[in-house]
Amino acid sequence: MAMVIALQNLLLLDVAVPLASVGSIRATGRHCGLEDEVQDKPVTPASSYLDDETNVRIPRGLTESQRLRLLELKVASATGWLKDPFVGFDPKYRDTCKNLSNLSEYGCAEGKDKCGGGYDHAICLDDWSPGQGNCLVYDFGIRENPEFGEVMARTFNCEVHAFDPSPITLKWFPTSEVAKLPNYHFHPYGVAGTDGIIQLHEYDWGQVSIVRDIYPPKQPKDFFNLPVKTLGTIMQELGHEGREIDMLKIDVEGSEFSVLEDALDSLGCLPAKQVTLEWHHYAFDPRYGGGSSPSVNTIVNIMHACGLKMFWRHSTTGWMSPEPRYKEAGLNDIR
Repeated sequence: MAMVIALQNLLLLDVAVPLASVGSIRATGRHCGLEDEVQDKPVTPASSYLDDETNVRIPRGLTESQRLRLLELKVASATGWLKDPFVGFDPKYRDTCKNLSNLSEYGCAEGKDKCGGGYDHAICLDDWSPGQGNCLVYDFGIRENPEFGEVMARTFNCEVHAFDPSPITLKWFPTSEVAKLPNYHFHPYGVAGTDGIIQLHEYDWGQVSIVRDIYPPKQPKDFFNLPVKTLGTIMQELGHEGREIDMLKIDVEGSEFSVLEDALDSLGCLPAKQVTLEWHHYAFDPRYGGGSSPSVNTIVNIMHACGLKMFWRHSTTGWMSPEPRYKEAGLNDIR
């Protein structure tokens, strides 16, 4: 599902409840029908484990009340404790965009909507005009289909940065037409929730993906150790720290979860005015089926609290992967 959303710089809602300090614990069994109090027991000093960021980053840039609110958003979303169980998939702000476009009218020689999968991410072009310039675009995941970034570079004169570590992309790009554009910059690494080398697996259409088979495949798949960086690291290295990305496209075959989770934890609200992305997910809320996903809802609900409002999606539940092994496992793709 592509989410095309306009960003306002809103802080997470403040609450006036400080986090409790950790010292000693007095437990009571009254809630269980027991009256005996458990004696005070010393606990391990907080400094020995609360500062461990091995697997969970501490959002040090937030106040304690903001951190508590962020935790509330995460827990309520992940457990389905929401007033709107469809927040991740149901665009309630359709009327906010008057000029919805998949860019095919600018890049498809045959005309709008006649070029197929090359133009499959919708964005809002309100207040945009050809040749305007002074715009920054990040395009994560291009394979051999650079149409999104190419139109943004050719037609709108944006500074475009495209990223993909796939072997098929590295072989194709040097001789491609888009490589000749002075304002189109290709980077041979991917975006992820960490910096370094990660193992990605052979996926549909020559792509690579973090998604692994739930069941052992009948034929072993190739895997690749490829370089990746977080969104924060990329922006810092490219000199874009402190800037807003005008268009952020994320189509990274399953890595979108770790990418967005890391960005929201480390950067706060996403530094982007619009985001269009494709989800690859297995998780369904058993009450609502494919129309609701706790893993998707968690991220979308936090972005919603940051001011990003969804106004388009490809379909309610997306489409099953054409690969039999993924289809059998229930993997859905949604824009």
